[in-house]
Amino acid sequence: MASISNSTGTSTSAYGALPLLAILALAVLIRQLFFGGPVGSDDVVYLGRTIDVGEGLWTAAHYNGGLRYGYNLPSGAFWAVFGPGMQSANLFSLVSSLLEIVLVYFFAMKIWGVRAAWIAALIMAFLPMHVLGATAIHADPAAALFISLSVVIFYFAEQAKSRLLYFVCGLSVGYVFWVKELIIVYVLIFGLYALVYWRWSNLWFFVGFGGLVMLFGHFAIMWATAGDPFHGFRIYFMQISRDFIGSYKETEPFYYFRYLLFDVRHTGLLGPLAALAAVVALVRFRSRLDPGLAFVLWWAAGLLVVFSFTPISLAPFQFITKQSNYLNLFFAPLTLLAAWLLSQWSLRWSLAVLLPLAALSVLLTGLKQQDKRAFVSNSRAVIEFARANPEAEVYASVNNRNMSTFYTRLGEPVPTIRTLGELQNRPADTRVFAVFDPVTQGWSPRDVEVEEIPACWTPYTTLEPIGFGTGRLVTLVAATFAGVAPGPLGAKASGIFQELLSPEPAQVYVVPTENPWCQG
Repeated sequence: MASISNSTGTSTSAYGALPLLAILALAVLIRQLFFGGPVGSDDVVYLGRTIDVGEGLWTAAHYNGGLRYGYNLPSGAFWAVFGPGMQSANLFSLVSSLLEIVLVYFFAMKIWGVRAAWIAALIMAFLPMHVLGATAIHADPAAALFISLSVVIFYFAEQAKSRLLYFVCGLSVGYVFWVKELIIVYVLIFGLYALVYWRWSNLWFFVGFGGLVMLFGHFAIMWATAGDPFHGFRIYFMQISRDFIGSYKETEPFYYFRYLLFDVRHTGLLGPLAALAAVVALVRFRSRLDPGLAFVLWWAAGLLVVFSFTPISLAPFQFITKQSNYLNLFFAPLTLLAAWLLSQWSLRWSLAVLLPLAALSVLLTGLKQQDKRAFVSNSRAVIEFARANPEAEVYASVNNRNMSTFYTRLGEPVPTIRTLGELQNRPADTRVFAVFDPVTQGWSPRDVEVEEIPACWTPYTTLEPIGFGTGRLVTLVAATFAGVAPGPLGAKASGIFQELLSPEPAQVYVVPTENPWCQG
């Protein structure tokens, strides 16, 4: 292929920002209606570092989540400016999500026109996983934003042959490393670009210069906070060798293809629409493929190839590990492909697809929020139980403890909740409760294995799961329709929805202060 030249898309409109503002307002509304909230996992780490940075506490971290200053610095800045609270702690994720919508809008407008732009923005605004990612204290939305930003800047750098734009592209690549070092492997797509377009430019060295600036910035932060410029790399390599190579994590190469094309829970019909767009582009328009469309096809295919087939170990041989939350990384190019396809159709046909697509996305988003809230609903109930019994010691699952830590860091009054693994002899005048949460017990490898309740534990009460959101109403409506649907498929769907609506409650037991595990 030749190098990229200016695309010949539909001309832009002076009123192009109006639909964008409306879509952004709608995106904010959807993200607030289906706010996911904490799950007591990495979000506890991110919240802790957000607060530390926001309050000016610069300490060395020994877990890679605590070293991701591309997330921690802006998130801490929001905390410092807007004050403590869930919304300010989550603000960087929300802003990253909205900025990615803006990015695909303006990129589509530049290469195809306003109609493709608002279609792209609308699709991304409703994507179930994009919505839930925007309402989680996590680095994934920012990582997806800066990966997309680096690719878009590279496109315009190739058009203008601009040293400055290449350099800014490199800064964005480096910022991806700051946000989430484990996905920096995505830079291999630029090598694929050189192969696909069969060209080389010495101007690309400016991308490397920008990346080096960010790398040395990373070294400076590590030196200032840990006294060792290579502290981050030591932690990263330890994490990779311990938790990824030879681990239980998913490495099957077609993992993302399966999720995007067949398992629509996270992305709705985005994957099939983007695949159809690729087929139409390569079959019908191959001889007159516009450069912008060719670039987006490379972008989508490159990310899928890199994150599916890159080997990270030769002995044992292992492909790169996969996680469902990394689906966010593919959303920008896939959204652009789907938007290009729909923009080729009449407005009537485009709306005939977009409206059901939005309705399906709302349904899936509601179900995902309910699934997330159901998982921690017992943890929230355990917290309320601990608040109601401040004089007692409460022992529960690791997730129950993590959720209490999360809300404590937010500044809410939550008595200390310990894990069952810490349960041991206590003074005779101590009141001790043990909580068995069937939903989260065993979720963490640090959870104590409880095959059966010890005989000396006395049943005390059952905790009603709490803390659901708008997704519960969506799930209830879905369960109602599934319940009247004929055939085994309706019955199966109804059972799944009912399980989401009614997580198994946690049981509270009074535990003897001596020999609490009834041994001997």
